[in-house]
Amino acid sequence: MFSIAPLIGIYFAIGLLFGIAFVTKGCVAIEPAAKDSGFRVRLLLLPGGIGLWPLLLVKWISSRRTT
Repeated sequence: MFSIAPLIGIYFAIGLLFGIAFVTKGCVAIEPAAKDSGFRVRLLLLPGGIGLWPLLLVKWISSRRTT
């Protein structure tokens, strides 16, 4: 029988790696006003980056093309 649990684990593992990269560099690429945000604000962005990493990856890539 097939279990979906390993797929969910892989999704969140990729999300964790992406989330760390996103809060360090990606959020500034998408929203320049985030440049002055502190550690606590970026820590609050991390769970969203982990869960929504496919959407944020597309936004990050498209923001790099326009600049």
